[in-house]
Order: sequence, then C-alpha cells, then structure tokens
Amino acid sequence: EKNKPHRYHARFIEDEHFKNITPTQAVAELQTMEIGDYLIRPSTKGNDKLDLLIKFPGNSYGIYEIIEKDKKSRGDLTLGKKLSIDMDQFEDLDDIHWNFVEKIKEKLDKIMRHKRWEPDIDRALQALSTERSANPNLATYRITVEPELKSTVCFMWISKDGQLIKEPIRPTPSEYRYRHDSYDKLDSIINRWKTLKYRPPSENEARTYERQRFKTDAEEEQDRAMQEKNSQTVRGYGKV
Repeated sequence: EKNKPHRYHARFIEDEHFKNITPTQAVAELQTMEIGDYLIRPSTKGNDKLDLLIKFPGNSYGIYEIIEKDKKSRGDLTLGKKLSIDMDQFEDLDDIHWNFVEKIKEKLDKIMRHKRWEPDIDRALQALSTERSANPNLATYRITVEPELKSTVCFMWISKDGQLIKEPIRPTPSEYRYRHDSYDKLDSIINRWKTLKYRPPSENEARTYERQRFKTDAEEEQDRAMQEKNSQTVRGYGKV
C-alpha cells in the first residue's frame, strides 16, 4: 500500500539528536538544518537498529544504519551497549558524534572548498556544456549534488563522445569512496580519473555504489514490492 505509514517502536533513548519520528518527518526536519548537522531516529527494521541521517549540501542527506548489540532482550527499547556503522565500532552515541558524524562533516567541508564544487546541479551542467562547446577536446567536470544519490556527492563529467556521466563519491570518516577504490583526498580521485583517460564506469563499477550504501525506507519498500511482484510471477508461471 503506497500510503501505508512507516511503522516503528518508540525508543527510550536519551540523546539530544535522537527523535521518535517517521522517516518522512526526519527528512523534512533535516532540510531545516545546517550542513553536517544530524538526527537519529528508530529504524523500521527492528529494535536493534537506528537510522542516522546527516544533512548534506542542497536537498541531499546521508543515511546510515546503526547496529546495536548486547541488548537486554529482543524487545528491549533502550540503547544497545555496543554500536556499529558498517565495520566501525562505537562505545555510545557520543562516540558516533565525534568519530563518525564530525569526520563526515570535515569531508563535506573539504568537498565544498574544492575549486570545481558547484552545489546547484543545473548550474554545474550549464558550466560543463559551456566549457565543452568552447573546447570539444576539454575533459571537464564538476562536483555537485544529485538528490537521488544519498550519502554521496556527484562527480559529473562529459565523456569524449559527449555522454553526460554522473558518478557518486561517498565520503566516509576515513576516506572517499569512488568506484572500487578508497582515496584520501578528492584530487586523488580526479588524478585517477585522468589516468583512466576519462573512461566511463563499467557496469560492475556502477553497481559498487549500491552495495556500499544503506538504502532509504522508500527504496526498501520499492525493493520489497519488486520482490513480491517477482514472487507472484514465479508462483503464477505454468498456470492454465
């Protein structure tokens, strides 16, 4: 059901950034915040998970799953004693604040200071088109925001055959992720792109981003609907 509300259990967690709100409410509130600010909300996947949302430039945001361990019971609504995001372990939410969120914010600050940063994707596209028209042999790019690409910024460029390419660059606390690899700074990504002679990403490289990120609730619902549709197709196959 398209308009079915997201269901979650209200959690008993004392932290200034935690709020018992729906995914839709969380995204709406995030848009009023400053870049790098964040909030934490209950997960719709169970009482052993939380959603961390960090405000990115423009209308974009990062979404990350906090896994809780060492809980008193399956129905325990308090915070787990051990927390993790991806492969990183944290002692508590304060630890996540200083050693995850603040480091992501530092990466965002560096991105926004880059000489080819343009927060408006339409202006970024116009700049690329203008530069390419003036010099068809010029390899030109911008770093911008694509709201559809969560937890990333967009590396946008024009290939030699005139194709517009949009690739995600994912900032993490310790690195930037691009295609299959990790980089310590943005210019290292640009230099790598140049050594590849501006080759568009392969199909496998394009899928890497999907494997590296935590999906939004809307994307999870879309995946479940597709799985159900495929399941019905399989069950119906061969019927007379």
